[in-house]
Amino acid sequence: MPTQDQVQTLISSQVGLLQNLFADNTWNADTLTMRGDIQDAFLLAPEIEEAVAATRAILSSALGTSADILTPGLVEYARLSDGATTPVKTPWAFTDAQSIIDRLARFMDDAGESVVSRNVTFGDPGASPGGSNVGGGTIVQVTEDADTYTIESVPDDEDIKAICISDRNSGSPIQEELFQFQGGAAAIDNLAHEGSGRVQTIKGLSAADSTAFIDNPSFTDFAGTAGTPTDITGWTVSAGVIGDLSLDTTVYRSFSGEGSTPYSLKFSGGVTIEQSFSDLGTTFTTDQPYLVQVAYNTEGAVTTGDLVITLGSNSTLIELDGDPSGWNVIQIALTAESWLRSFDKNDAKFSIQTTGSFSGTLLVDDVTIGPMTRWGTGQFYSVIGDTTPFLIDDSFKWNVACHATTAGFVNLWLYEAFGRYLPSSGSPTWADPS
Repeated sequence: MPTQDQVQTLISSQVGLLQNLFADNTWNADTLTMRGDIQDAFLLAPEIEEAVAATRAILSSALGTSADILTPGLVEYARLSDGATTPVKTPWAFTDAQSIIDRLARFMDDAGESVVSRNVTFGDPGASPGGSNVGGGTIVQVTEDADTYTIESVPDDEDIKAICISDRNSGSPIQEELFQFQGGAAAIDNLAHEGSGRVQTIKGLSAADSTAFIDNPSFTDFAGTAGTPTDITGWTVSAGVIGDLSLDTTVYRSFSGEGSTPYSLKFSGGVTIEQSFSDLGTTFTTDQPYLVQVAYNTEGAVTTGDLVITLGSNSTLIELDGDPSGWNVIQIALTAESWLRSFDKNDAKFSIQTTGSFSGTLLVDDVTIGPMTRWGTGQFYSVIGDTTPFLIDDSFKWNVACHATTAGFVNLWLYEAFGRYLPSSGSPTWADPS
């Protein structure tokens, strides 16, 4: 029975075979150059092009077998029994590549092992809005998984553009505008690594999406009066007193189905309100992160205090002391903290809390909780509007790139073959092929 090091070397050798075939051939550039040279210049140009195309197809087909080449090595990893590893590597029951990669990633994380990183650089989608955008919202992303590893199942170099294709005047609910995400053009065959060729529609998230997870996300429903509520529907006051809460008609943003009179919730003291996911029967999935945010406005009236939002095990705190008036948002970190495996706990709750010897008044509104959308096999995005909704042709542009020709070959070919990646780091234990 081989050792783990031997199996890793085997897979690295298989990766090296693919990488050498890809990197050492110059057919992609040479055939394009030759096509330009021979067209309209040689009598037998069609025959030459046909022969070159046939050979190119053979080479492309060879690279197209990457999954077939790598799968046996992964199966060997699944069958491996190696008592010298920590934790001990015992045989796994899985025989298909996708399940083996899932189990291998968990094993490597537990063992503190990693492959060489592809050094992916994710551009900020919200940093480059179109110059004529009407909507004041943004696009946010999560680029790491629940174990804090960078998501490396991405093309080598891709320019992405997102453009609004449907707004409230053309059929989409307000704050749920549709954006078409357009990736870079895909390569003509396997002899080049270019864009994804993907076109995908992503809907904006609003507080309406939150109703799948919590009740009354914009504080529209209450008992008593706006000035003296006796109950905020769906919310429990778990610290402080309800007398320090009231409803205000100054709101962050409207959304479809909110009701005829929108409200925000005003805090006038240290209060915690919460909802229990177990009481609501709320469920989350493990295969995508979640955007969680709350809008707040100090109206320049907070002299001392903090705002804290909590999702299960994870919290975010913002100091409010002296903040100027105006709407802002507080979010659960768009990192591993936004994944269920990070915030999961027994009797998990969502809460909003004012703390720090709170003095003054604070408006909160528009609790937004919703699943983020995966771009192909890679990173996750959410479109988030603000006080001014998006209109058709509002747009954003950004780039995602990595050092595909210099490092990270194990993850490069796992992506090419299976749309997957393994834990990576700057101090890898599993070397690239030499």
